[in-house]
Amino acid sequence: MNWIVRWLCKWLLGGFTSVVALISEVTKNCFDNPVIISILSVFKTIGLPLTAFAILVLLLKTLLSASDGESVNVIDIGKRCIFGVIVYSYGVPILQMFYLVVLDVCQKLLNIIVNATDVEWNWEAAGLDTAGLVPLVLIVIMIYYIFKTFMNLTERFWQLLVILCMLYIYLPSYIAGDDESIVLWFKQTIAIILTQVFQTVLITTGLSIFISSSSIGDFFMTLGALVAASKVEQLMDRYGMGVGGKLGGLARNSMSVAFYAKSIFRK
Repeated sequence: MNWIVRWLCKWLLGGFTSVVALISEVTKNCFDNPVIISILSVFKTIGLPLTAFAILVLLLKTLLSASDGESVNVIDIGKRCIFGVIVYSYGVPILQMFYLVVLDVCQKLLNIIVNATDVEWNWEAAGLDTAGLVPLVLIVIMIYYIFKTFMNLTERFWQLLVILCMLYIYLPSYIAGDDESIVLWFKQTIAIILTQVFQTVLITTGLSIFISSSSIGDFFMTLGALVAASKVEQLMDRYGMGVGGKLGGLARNSMSVAFYAKSIFRK
C-alpha cells in the first residue's frame, strides 16, 4: 500500500501545481481572445451612454439645486465626473493587469512551496501501514476536494469577466451619488482574485505539509486545508468580501445596483 499512497501524493502535488499553471496560462490567453475582447468592448460601448447620461443627470440636478438656492458642492460633483470618466476608461484594463500580476506571483509562490517540500516519507512511523484501507479512503476524500476546488478555479475567470463587464452598470450609480456602488464593484473584483490565490495556496501548502511529515495528524491537517480551500468564498463573504457565489449571483447583485441607480435618477 505504501507505494500506492506515495505515488498518489506525488501525483496530487505535482499535478495540481501543473494544473494551476495551465489555468493561469489559459487565463492570460483568454484575455487576448477576440470573443472576450468583443464582449468587453460591447459592454464598454453600452456603458458609454449610461455614463454620459449619469453625468448629464448629475449636472441637471446640480443646476436645479443651484437655481432653487440650495448649496452645491462643486468639488464633489467634479470628483464624480472626473473619477467616473477615469474608471470608465481604465478600470477594466487596470484590474485585468492586476489579476495577471497576481497569477504570476501566486504561481511563483506555489513553485517555492513545491521545491521546498521534503519528499522523504516514513509511513511505518506514521502508522498508515496498519490502518488498512483508511489511507486510501482519506486520499479519495482528498481528491474529491481537490477536484471541487479545481472546478472553482476554472470558474473564477468567468466570474471575473462578468464582474468586469458589470463595471459599466455600477459606474452610473456612483456618478449619480451612490459611493457604495463603485466600492462594492472593487471589493467583489478583488475578492474574486484573492479567492483564487487563497484556494491554490491552501491546497499546495496542505499537500506539502502532508508529504513532508510522517505524522498521521498532519494527514488530517491536510484534509482540513483542502476543506478550507473549498470554502474560501464563504469565509470572504462572511467578512464583507463576497465573491457573489455563482455567476447568476454576480449578475443579480449587479442588476440590483442598476435598479438602485434608476431610483436615484428619478429623485
